[in-house]
Amino acid sequence: MRPASASPARVMLAALLVVAPSAAAGSNLVVNGDFQTGALAPSISNYTPSATMAPPDTWNIVSFDTLNSAWDDFYDNTFGDASGFYMIVNGSDAGAGPAWAQAVSVAPEREYTLAAYFANAYPVDVASLEFRVDGVLVGEPFDAGETGVAGVWVRKAASFNSGGRTTVSAEIWDTNRLFSGNDYAIDDVSLSLWTCGIADLAPPFGLLDLADVTTFVAGFLASDPLADLDDSGLFDLTDVTLFVTSFLGGCP
Repeated sequence: MRPASASPARVMLAALLVVAPSAAAGSNLVVNGDFQTGALAPSISNYTPSATMAPPDTWNIVSFDTLNSAWDDFYDNTFGDASGFYMIVNGSDAGAGPAWAQAVSVAPEREYTLAAYFANAYPVDVASLEFRVDGVLVGEPFDAGETGVAGVWVRKAASFNSGGRTTVSAEIWDTNRLFSGNDYAIDDVSLSLWTCGIADLAPPFGLLDLADVTTFVAGFLASDPLADLDDSGLFDLTDVTLFVTSFLGGCP
């Protein structure tokens, strides 16, 4: 991939950083999805709380120390320092689940996006995860992180239609069933109307604001695929125009 050298693109990026307010407001329907209360509630888990995180099918809420001496210690995705909290999970070797779930009120016949950030706590035999709604898979199964890498947060998302429902159970399931490994972290879980488009790159999702602009600009200048919005392999004025158009279109 080649970074852009076109000055119009860089001029537009500079202008974005100066003038970008919140373009439009949306809302995350998940309560305490960033675990900043230091607790799981009102979410639930089919797993058991653990002070050691040694047994499978266990969870805890931590800020840095992952409690298990074999795991990497790392900060949360939301703040990246000791003020943040996240959910740590020792995965199920019996297919028990969900690891995380919350009942959420929705509007009928609307498109929603269920998303969260994940990281490996232990970099071997990584967890195989799924987003489910009312127990039914939405999107594709995915790994909690890259094999060999721990403590690096990666966003995963899946969209679904609410159909005739006014309440859904948003869920995260672990289907790995391995005893060794299968250890991961969850943060910044969100469920929001799928209306913010390709410019919604950073939490809080469902809100287009300076965080999205900063994430796009940093990605663009670093030739990060996140900023290659037309998947052309180039980082140029087309990507900037796509971002600006989506950003100014807001979240209806």
